[in-house]
Amino acid sequence: MQHGSIMAIVMAAAFAGSFIQAVGGFGYAIVVMSVLPLFLKVQTASVIEVFTSSVMVCVIALRYRKNIRWKLIILPALANAVFGYIGIRIQSAAPEQLLRRILGSCLILLSLWMMRKHGGRKVPNRPVAGLAAGMMSGIMGGMMSIGGPPMVLYFLGVTDSKEEYTATLQMYFFLSTLYLFFTHLLMGHMTKEVWTFSLFALLGLGAGTAAGMAVFQRIRQETFRKVVYGFMIFAGIYMLFT
Repeated sequence: MQHGSIMAIVMAAAFAGSFIQAVGGFGYAIVVMSVLPLFLKVQTASVIEVFTSSVMVCVIALRYRKNIRWKLIILPALANAVFGYIGIRIQSAAPEQLLRRILGSCLILLSLWMMRKHGGRKVPNRPVAGLAAGMMSGIMGGMMSIGGPPMVLYFLGVTDSKEEYTATLQMYFFLSTLYLFFTHLLMGHMTKEVWTFSLFALLGLGAGTAAGMAVFQRIRQETFRKVVYGFMIFAGIYMLFT
């Protein structure tokens, strides 16, 4: 595929992912890591996602900054820092084919899990729950840049309102992705190719975030999520068997 066509796909994926995350609080990493590894190496796609998502979640977190519950972030963020580095080391050492199969399997399992309704389940607000969520998020984020689902479940269970959930989750995402970005930077993963594709991703991300925040109160989130999850299953099966 031509370079220009891949740039257009990167921009479109960033637009779709940021729109969904601005509406529902999560989804950018899932969409981007469903699409980009079909055309780029897994590590290249992962670094692009980490860098660009840190910009997006910072913007959303700043908008809802008054509702952030900082105490809920500390333990998961510490666990994420340790296990996120482990995940990146695994990503750097593992063969590309193995990473694609792991990513494909995770996309299928995550889509099936997140299709189910978890809003009614409560997670105990205890240190061990926060550490466990941060550990799983770190490993998944470091290996495949999809560290959101464990934290979505955790923050849904320990926050008291939609605003608290969105603000706290986005600030956690910002801290975790910023850490992963600097780790990738120090390890030399921010190549010229990554910077170039990231520029086009940021263009799509800016438009998607603005559009998503504008329609936050007017759109049925479940409809968009189901479309994303269906595509995740398709992309996961494709990566498993190609």
